[in-house]
Amino acid sequence: MIAAVDWWSIGVLTYELLTGASPFTVEGEKNNQQEISRRILKTTPPIPEYLGKDVSDFIAKLLVKDPRKRLGGGEEDAKELKRHPFFKSLDWEKLYNKEISAPFRPIIRSELDVSNFSEEFTQMPPTDSPSVVPPNIEKLFKGYSYVAPSRNAISDDILNPSRLHGTAGLEACRLDNSPFFQTYDLDTNEDILGDGTFSFCRRCVHKGTGREYAVKIVDRQRDCTQEVNLLRACQGHANIVTLHEFIQDDRYSYLVLEYLKGGELFERIRKIVNSQNPKHRPL
Repeated sequence: MIAAVDWWSIGVLTYELLTGASPFTVEGEKNNQQEISRRILKTTPPIPEYLGKDVSDFIAKLLVKDPRKRLGGGEEDAKELKRHPFFKSLDWEKLYNKEISAPFRPIIRSELDVSNFSEEFTQMPPTDSPSVVPPNIEKLFKGYSYVAPSRNAISDDILNPSRLHGTAGLEACRLDNSPFFQTYDLDTNEDILGDGTFSFCRRCVHKGTGREYAVKIVDRQRDCTQEVNLLRACQGHANIVTLHEFIQDDRYSYLVLEYLKGGELFERIRKIVNSQNPKHRPL
């Protein structure tokens, strides 16, 4: 299984191999890291007409910014690419069985032979040129992801609530010594407290104090920064749940919340309405 980020990379490499240039550098313009990052986020690279319809379509569909809509980003993964007209003359079965000869086999005389590379580069003096990290790196790619949610460990459970609600992913995080599991105990055999499209809630217990909390577990592909900031801004209000702690690991964001045992809000509203309107048809 390959993630959608890899299909993005295939699009970039295909473009570079067929044009000799990067899709996000522009001749005569600034090509520093900040500008290239801006083009990746905001622009669609021009595809030369001489590449032909099939290859142009292939590259364009791989460089789609939304990973869900990217070629290869769906449930069928690589099959989407293999069916593309760009590969219509390729027999994948023969390729797999190594029955197809390579169209070009470079002659390599020794492990230091660089004759197959352009002298423009091989004659350059080797220098160390570390990249400069932009000062706004945290904000630069905010809200953008190369990774398809369908490829996350949590995704199958989140996108299909009838599954185990992230049990496999949580156990993997436990084994990876996630900062959440260093502080809290969570029994994945217990029923969940609730779920949504991209998150679910479970009961957890603080290891040091033994106090119970409700933890809202959110796929890292969903930016919950705004939710956390709003909760923090409203802390202290009698009708706002208390946010105890916010933790993140490689897979999830964890909102550790006050454990409220009063049941569903809708049920409470229904009881109040029905008690105030005894003659009214029950909700």
